[in-house]
Amino acid sequence: MENKKVVLATGIYPPDIGGPATYVKKLEEEFKDRLWNVSIVAYGDKKIINKDFIVISRKQFFLFKYVNYFYHLWRASFRGDFIYAFDLGSSGFSAFIVSLLTFKPLVLRIGGDLLWEGKALRGYKKSMDDFYNLGEYRCFKFFIMKLILKRAKVVFIPAQSLAYIYKKYYGVSEDSLNILPNVVEVRAYQKNNTGTKKILFAGRLVQYKNIDVLIKLVKDINYETYIVGNGPEKKYLEDLIKENNLENKVWIYNYLPKNDLYELIKSCDLGISLSQVEYNPNFILECLSFGLPVLLNKDNGLTLKLPKEFLVDVNSGSDIKNKINYIFDNYDKSLDLVKEYFKPYSFEESFESMMNFLNKKSIC
Repeated sequence: MENKKVVLATGIYPPDIGGPATYVKKLEEEFKDRLWNVSIVAYGDKKIINKDFIVISRKQFFLFKYVNYFYHLWRASFRGDFIYAFDLGSSGFSAFIVSLLTFKPLVLRIGGDLLWEGKALRGYKKSMDDFYNLGEYRCFKFFIMKLILKRAKVVFIPAQSLAYIYKKYYGVSEDSLNILPNVVEVRAYQKNNTGTKKILFAGRLVQYKNIDVLIKLVKDINYETYIVGNGPEKKYLEDLIKENNLENKVWIYNYLPKNDLYELIKSCDLGISLSQVEYNPNFILECLSFGLPVLLNKDNGLTLKLPKEFLVDVNSGSDIKNKINYIFDNYDKSLDLVKEYFKPYSFEESFESMMNFLNKKSIC
């Protein structure tokens, strides 16, 4: 019997760091363990052209880069039964065109809302709900994304909050949409009450993450705060720390390798994310997996239910301050709440759920 075949079209792949890169790598390994033939087309810092592993250099002129990616994905498509793409941007658009030309089924896994996030990165202040309700989503990119989504036979998303957007505005059918939460593994480590008070955020340093709000609060709450990440807001945040004389209370680090980030999580006492939009945040899930209490937007897309003590109005400085103080003042209770509410979701469970849906849709 001939082995099944898949082409993975991705914009990020190890040695790039981050959850999406790690997920694609694990997906590749699991398919191969099941004796699938796997071809990968990715972007990276160094060009690699092998039969089943192709990396297109990001350093090329953008037009050459996209044409090269499309060409190699088109060639790889003849070695696959379907194309599995992981964004709606450069790799997703190429996968869409190749799917049209070759009649190969297209499967998408989308981590968020590219359109709203793109505007938010450029300083857009309104919520994602307002962005769509007011009709401000209409642009050329929206119609391209809508075409890609309607072409896909299966669309995997990490959170229920995204399902409404993609069904109502992009026309994705209920039948092709499936919620596949982010993986969060079980950790052997359990957090103990050490008496220290350290706050940690890790993620992209962009405006809608509200990291400046956290920095400004440090003057009042007086807890050590560690920020890990990079992005367009980094210089502004560094200047904000200096302006408020917080150099001995707030530290910013570039992205850390996963094992180093895990060690930092274990040394801290509260994981925090004040982002305006939270779909299924990997960082918060990682903190919970180590037994760490967390604080995040009450309007989040987590499939995991969290207690009210861990949820906050990110537009209210007083609510944020009060919730942080409550968690530290009742730290043993907060540790118990993590144990009570945290439910791990393994990669194996995620993979089986994904395969069941693909089989249901006759993809494989």
